[in-house]
Amino acid sequence: MKMSKWEILYSYLTKMYWGHGKFGIESASLFYFGKHHSLLNVGESALLARILPSPETFNPLTNPARAKNSQARVLRRMVASGFIDFETALLAVSQPLYLHTDQSGGANKGPSSNKAILDWKMADMICEARENMENWAMRMHASKH
Repeated sequence: MKMSKWEILYSYLTKMYWGHGKFGIESASLFYFGKHHSLLNVGESALLARILPSPETFNPLTNPARAKNSQARVLRRMVASGFIDFETALLAVSQPLYLHTDQSGGANKGPSSNKAILDWKMADMICEARENMENWAMRMHASKH
């Protein structure tokens, strides 16, 4: 039986290990975001794409700053490949990471009870990722001219 490239990709995504004992894209999507994979937005999809090569290294729960930078890297590649436009990528990288990690059913409030500190750290990570994305866009534009 010959499979199309999309069938091969789907088969791969439904069987691979995504960290935290989760196998398959649906299990990972429910674990990290609390929703089915078909409901993921571009930013969430980019984050999952980066987790896959090394779930322990790119774990957004243990290193959200690395996860945010990795997400921006995937989004840059998506722009360069023509899958999304720059504005879509910039909007996605500007969104905070809303991870659904409380397996009792609720959303995790984070590792610290001090919400102001967490909000500040997330805002800082978003600013850094956005600046990286804008700098990349300027370099890409300059290299074409």
